[in-house]
Amino acid sequence: MYTSVSFKARLSDFAEAQTILLEQEVRFLDAAMQLETYYKVEQGKLKLIKGGLENALVHYQQQKHQNMFFNEVLLYLKRPSSGLVETLYGSPQPVVELKKLRKTFVYDNLKVHLDQLETLGYFVEVEALDIDGSYGLEHLLELCESRKELLQLEDEDLVQEDYPVLLNQITKSINPNNNYNK
Repeated sequence: MYTSVSFKARLSDFAEAQTILLEQEVRFLDAAMQLETYYKVEQGKLKLIKGGLENALVHYQQQKHQNMFFNEVLLYLKRPSSGLVETLYGSPQPVVELKKLRKTFVYDNLKVHLDQLETLGYFVEVEALDIDGSYGLEHLLELCESRKELLQLEDEDLVQEDYPVLLNQITKSINPNNNYNK
């Protein structure tokens, strides 16, 4: 189990954000199409990620803290075998699948993801990780704030919902029975 602080924001210029990141002391890690499957579970959020370096099963709880999210990751398994979701969680109902192009940049304990989703547009997701409890919440918040400033993001650019909720807001107008609002 580990903790992290993160934020997500809409990007008006995907290429500019990438240029800004590449001018910093970050390491470009990966660019890949990803498929994320979100499942309905009793507590928290469960998603299966396939594609690129980040093939993983992740179960986490999320709380808002200021304009950021405080995440408690309960389970993070790399390269899960097929059927692992059913083995660990019974037969959870898949709620939504998202396809996105994700470019990942890393600097120490900080991950920056530039995402392009067909229906939703362009986003940046910044996550400051505390794998062993040695950084503390204030340091994680400072890291996120510094990247927010670096990318010239304003508070109104920040997105307070995850991708499935944003997608649901669009598709609910098409299909009123679509209901993912975790």
